[in-house]
Amino acid sequence: MTTLARLRRLLLLVVSIGLLGTAVDLMFIEHHESITQFVPFTTIGLAVAAVAWRLATGGAAAALGVKVAMALLLATGG
Repeated sequence: MTTLARLRRLLLLVVSIGLLGTAVDLMFIEHHESITQFVPFTTIGLAVAAVAWRLATGGAAAALGVKVAMALLLATGG
């Protein structure tokens, strides 16, 4: 594994930890009172799944999945 591949893997892990931390924080502040408040949980779950897919396979389709998931996070404010 090259240094660049290791760095990419490390960055994906850092993103995953940040996403999971955000989800836990939202639970602590009871951000689940209405149906619209579940949108961040859904997009965070999608993003974590996309990152896991990328880490597991490393393919171009998985990389595109991560890009789409991150764009959805930006679009929804998650």
